[in-house]
Amino acid sequence: MTTLSADETDKKLRETSDSFCAAKWSQVLFNLQVGQRHNCCLGGPQTIDPDLIKKDLKYLFNDSVLIDERKAMLEGKKIAGCNVCWSAEAKGHHSDRHFKSSAEWSAPFFDKEKQTLDDVIPTYVEVSFGNKCQMMCTYCSPSNSSSLAKESKKFGSYRLSQDHNWLDTNLENMFLDENENHIYAKAFWDWFLLNHKTFQVMRFTGGEPLISKWMDKFLDWLKTNSMGHADLAFNSNLGVPVELMEKFIQKLKLIPREHYKSLQFFTSLDGWGSGGELARYGLKLNIFEKNLNLLFDSFPSSLFRFTATLNVFAFPDIKRLFEKVYEYKQKSEYQDQVAIVSYPIFYPSFLALDWTKEIFEKYYLETLEYIDSHMAGDKNEYGFHGFEREYFEKAVNFKDDKTKNERLVDIFMYLIQFKFRKNIKELVCPDDIKHMYQAGHDILMNAKFEDFEPSIWAKVEPWIEDEAKQRQIRDYVFSTMITGEYNLWAILGVHLDYIGYNLNEEWIKRWFSHQKTRLGGFELINRLCQKDHNKYEPVLRSNILRYLPYMEDYLAVIVAKLINYHKLNWSQEEDAAMVLLSEKELSGKQTVLLNSIINR
Repeated sequence: MTTLSADETDKKLRETSDSFCAAKWSQVLFNLQVGQRHNCCLGGPQTIDPDLIKKDLKYLFNDSVLIDERKAMLEGKKIAGCNVCWSAEAKGHHSDRHFKSSAEWSAPFFDKEKQTLDDVIPTYVEVSFGNKCQMMCTYCSPSNSSSLAKESKKFGSYRLSQDHNWLDTNLENMFLDENENHIYAKAFWDWFLLNHKTFQVMRFTGGEPLISKWMDKFLDWLKTNSMGHADLAFNSNLGVPVELMEKFIQKLKLIPREHYKSLQFFTSLDGWGSGGELARYGLKLNIFEKNLNLLFDSFPSSLFRFTATLNVFAFPDIKRLFEKVYEYKQKSEYQDQVAIVSYPIFYPSFLALDWTKEIFEKYYLETLEYIDSHMAGDKNEYGFHGFEREYFEKAVNFKDDKTKNERLVDIFMYLIQFKFRKNIKELVCPDDIKHMYQAGHDILMNAKFEDFEPSIWAKVEPWIEDEAKQRQIRDYVFSTMITGEYNLWAILGVHLDYIGYNLNEEWIKRWFSHQKTRLGGFELINRLCQKDHNKYEPVLRSNILRYLPYMEDYLAVIVAKLINYHKLNWSQEEDAAMVLLSEKELSGKQTVLLNSIINR
């Protein structure tokens, strides 16, 4: 609910400062599974210091980072983390700064007495306890999807010009939202019990919150404790089994109605069709609609919000999504019960719309025309509102972009790896996406090597079906490593990521074939041995014996450690080869290494 129009809000904001945003005081999103906080959904993450919150729970929302940002806003300074809003306003649009500040839950912070720097208690609290989720959305990350985390652990990140879905193994244990002693989740729960009477909105997100243990804990708590002053909001991908949705609805119905002010349901959906299902992999629109209807029928007076993250894969289906939203608007009991807001995507960059004007402008204009012809008015009480149109218009930012070829290559690279990981033979998606996929492939096949960095070619090489082209790529990449034109460790990083599922074994021979790359060869075979000891131990042993006479001292020391680590079992033939080696002239380190093997 809003209390002011965007223009009225702008005037009121300026009474405090030209950069003031009430959301810096009123709103917070906690991603507890990674120990981070977003003060705004459009801003970057801020790390929560575990030592500080052990001292005082107030530091969840009042550490030095937030205090400095609040102070800067009161002084009229623009904060870098708010660049999405500054960019929108520079183009003449109202930004989320206006929409969030005009909300009922932000209104108290227009009062200068409330604009303190410390001991602020937010009124709009959104929380994710864990990354447990059954879906693998294209633009999501392992920290927000357990399914993506599992896939990334098996295959590594998607190797693109800007690698995507990298798994931080240091945070992996924190992802488990079933952990009752999770440091951040426990701290939040204690903070919630102290401050919940101040909240005007309590919102749960994920992961998928409907499959979180902490969601059950909250619903059980709410049976006997009241938050009658607050709206309860639930994010859901609505892709969970229908039986699980029915169970959630039954638990919600057991909560006394006076224990909450209202119910709000938020769902993300980027297009209604195969592109929308591709962008949010794991989503089945028939299941989505069944679950949406269950909620709509069970809680007919509740608020429903669609969030569309406008992206390349789903944009061909965007008009159909607005048509579907309009269908639900016609079932509404009151104005604004059903609405859709749209946001741009910036990462991964190949999914952003900025470079797609020639391809997608027709969908943008068609959708805008549809919105305009179905606006709310006297004859169409439950149509689209100005804020829905404005959100859509400002989220589409076409521009002449010189990186089109790189983006198309990334689309090809993403989708071909996507097919491999999901064991899919044929893509089910809009024709535009299939054309982009083919265009990316054709660009690579016809490109000159100097058109892309060697690391890009190293990432591409395993996915090219033309064997002659693959050999040419290997020759080119290896030559840049030998001549020093390119950092060989960057190439090694690519090959290490492909270990175990898509590394051409010819690369092993190449890494060992030159003195400059031999250290990388031993690291490669070391990691291969960790994946499949029985298969690669003989390869490690043979390369040690073959190159021992040529090893520099530092490499001999490293290889000695590898021998101890892998507990190599030498054959009689290899023992005989060692005797012959001992008769050669070797350096001190080489001799020590050989003797350590002989006298094992």
